Amino acid sequence: MGAIAPIPETAARTRVAPDRTILIVDDDGALLNALTFGIEVEGYRVLAFDSAEAVLDLPAPPDVACVVVDHRMPRMDGLCLIEMLRARGLAAPAILMTSHPGARLRARCDSLRIPIVEKPLLRDELSLAIYAAICA
Repeated sequence: MGAIAPIPETAARTRVAPDRTILIVDDDGALLNALTFGIEVEGYRVLAFDSAEAVLDLPAPPDVACVVVDHRMPRMDGLCLIEMLRARGLAAPAILMTSHPGARLRARCDSLRIPIVEKPLLRDELSLAIYAAICA
């Protein structure tokens, strides 16, 4: 994946998409709360789930602008969740969060056009990735 061009101001990003919803899935409750808060501060609405199964239990894929999923979760990894959501008709762009992604995971994500944001999340990398995914 190419580098994401920095957006000079937070306000410039939120002017584009303050009414858009971001789906976040992470089994770490503290991180999920922090991500929810941070993304809401950017002006987005957030649907937060603590497991892949909770998202898949929805009767239909949610209407969201972007999906942000942790890769390492119990019972189902994040990439499998994204593939299942796409199979169910979710067309929104997706972002995978993980630490130390290996070559196989990177290749798989590249083939599916899913950017990886590495943990620990530094600065505003996730925010920029969301903006880039929505505005691409």
